[in-house]
Amino acid sequence: MQIKLLSINFPYEKMYHEIARRFFEGIQQSNYHRDERAAIVIMSQLSLEVFINRIGIEILAEKEPNFDIKKSLESDSFLNKFSLYTEKITGKSFDKSGKIWFDLKELNKDRNQLIHAKPYTIDFQQGGQAPLFFNDNKKLKRRFDTVSNTVKYLINNLGIPSYPTKPNTRVYDYTDKNVQAPPIGKLGKKLP
Repeated sequence: MQIKLLSINFPYEKMYHEIARRFFEGIQQSNYHRDERAAIVIMSQLSLEVFINRIGIEILAEKEPNFDIKKSLESDSFLNKFSLYTEKITGKSFDKSGKIWFDLKELNKDRNQLIHAKPYTIDFQQGGQAPLFFNDNKKLKRRFDTVSNTVKYLINNLGIPSYPTKPNTRVYDYTDKNVQAPPIGKLGKKLP
């Protein structure tokens, strides 16, 4: 049975990144509330999740037709997709001791803290602190920058095929305003 993903070619990753960018630019000019700060973290992580899923669907599934991409999309973790997909596509390992991997883990941890929130009490008298990205603009900037740093690392350092050198894909550096987006083309991509 074939599954048709009807909207894979819509640039969700760019849309999520632009939402995060607008909030991030806003906090530079005013004292945004916690919900805007949380949106930066969530949208940044969503942007990368769509990007790595696109790489799996458009590049990995084509390169390795016997790889169960549908199962991987449903069951592999955010971080596992980055290491698994890049190694299968390029033969290179994602540097798990490097800054980009560390930042990906931190972004994912912060996103999970927000999405899977548990009620808890912070004892400020005992040195407790609110999640750091809420109060620390440098840390929040690092979470936002994780998106462009990761995209550039995958394409430039690990050699993930991308548009325009691979014309039949929508994988491209969507974080760089100077990079031309590929045409949307036909919607839908069939998976095994």
